Amino acid sequence: MPIDLTSDMSQNWDIQAEFNPPELIQQIDNYTSADFNPQDWNRIMYFKGKALFTMNHIHEAEEIAVECIRKAIIDKDLDTLVKGHVLQAVTYYRTEDEDRVRPLLEMAIEYAIESGDYFLMIHAHCAHMYYLRHQSQFDLALKKEQVVVDLIKRVKPSYTTVSALSSIASLYIDLAKWESTIRFYTQALEHAQALSLVAFQLSILNNLGSAICRVKDYFKAEKILQQGLTLAMQVGNRQQVFLFTSNLGNLKLEDADYTEAIAYYDKCMSILENVAQKPPHLMIDLHNNYSMCYWRLGHRDLSLCHIDQAIAIARDCDLDRDLVQMEVNKTNLLVDMGNYDDALTIIKQGVKYYKKAKDLHQLIWVHRQLSRIYFLKGDFKKSYSTD
Repeated sequence: MPIDLTSDMSQNWDIQAEFNPPELIQQIDNYTSADFNPQDWNRIMYFKGKALFTMNHIHEAEEIAVECIRKAIIDKDLDTLVKGHVLQAVTYYRTEDEDRVRPLLEMAIEYAIESGDYFLMIHAHCAHMYYLRHQSQFDLALKKEQVVVDLIKRVKPSYTTVSALSSIASLYIDLAKWESTIRFYTQALEHAQALSLVAFQLSILNNLGSAICRVKDYFKAEKILQQGLTLAMQVGNRQQVFLFTSNLGNLKLEDADYTEAIAYYDKCMSILENVAQKPPHLMIDLHNNYSMCYWRLGHRDLSLCHIDQAIAIARDCDLDRDLVQMEVNKTNLLVDMGNYDDALTIIKQGVKYYKKAKDLHQLIWVHRQLSRIYFLKGDFKKSYSTD
C-alpha cells in the first residue's frame, strides 16, 4: 500500500528544504516512486527541487521544477502547479533567462487564485513581491505587501505565514524602514513560537536582533541575540551558534565597542577552526568586519590584511557580487591612506557593476563615494556632478 503524504510530513519537508536541505535529500532518496501515489511523489520531488535550489544546485532544481509542472498539469494538481512555477521562476534569477521570471510568477498567482487556497495565494504573491524587490520596483512591492497582509489575516499561523511575514520584513529592510522591519519580524517570531518552528525562530531572532541594532537600541538587540544564541546552543545548531556570535560582534561594532567586537569574531574563528570546508560568505563577512574594527582602532595594516583576505576568498570562489562589495569597502582604507587613484579605479568599477545589476541602493552609495574621492582630489566640478 502507498504511503500517505500527510500535511505534517509535507510541512516538515518544506521546512527542511529551506533549513536543512542535505538531510532532506537523504531522506527522500530512501524512498522510491513506488512508495507513494504518483501525485504525492511529484510533490515530494518538488521538495527535493527546493532543497537543491537552497544548496545552489540551480540547474538540477530547474529541471525538477519543469518535470513537476508537466506532471501536475496532467494531474490537475494546483498545489504543485503553484509551487513548481515559483521554483522554476527563482532558478532564473541573475541568469540570462531572468526575463522568464515574471510570466512564471503570474502563472503561479493564477493557479493559486483558481485553487481558492489562501496559503497558496500567500506563497505566490510573496514570490512576486520578492521579484518586485529584486527589480527595485518598491512601490509595486508595497502594493503586493498589502495583498499578502490581507491574506495572512484570513488564515491561522503556519509555516507559510511565518515565511510571508519574514519576507515582508525583508522588504522593509530594503527600504531602510526599521520600525516596520521590527514589527513584521516580531509577528513572524510570534507565529514561529506558537508552532514550535525552532529553525524559523533562530533565523528570525538573528534578523530581528540585527534590525533592532539599526534603531540603536543595543540593549534590546543584545538581549534578543543572546536569546537566540541560547536556543541555538540548546538544539546543537552549530551554524546558528556561529551566526548569533557573529551578529553579537556586529552589534558591538555598531556600538563602537571594537575590542569587544573582535573578541566575538575570535570566537567565530574558533567555531570554524575544525571545519574543513569553511563557508566562503561567512569568512568574507568575518574578515570584512575584522577590517572595520581594526580600521576604527587605527591599525591600518591589520585592517588592510583582513579586507585583502576577504577579497581573495571572493575571487577564489567566483563570488562576483561579494568581490565587488569587498573591493568597494577597501576604498575607505585607501582614501584614509591618501591613495585616491586606486580608490577611484575601484569605485568606477563598482559603478559599472551596480548599474548592470540594477542595485539602486549600492549604486547610490558608490556614487557618493566617487563624489567624495573627487572632492578630496580637489576636482570639485566632478565631485558636484557625480553626487
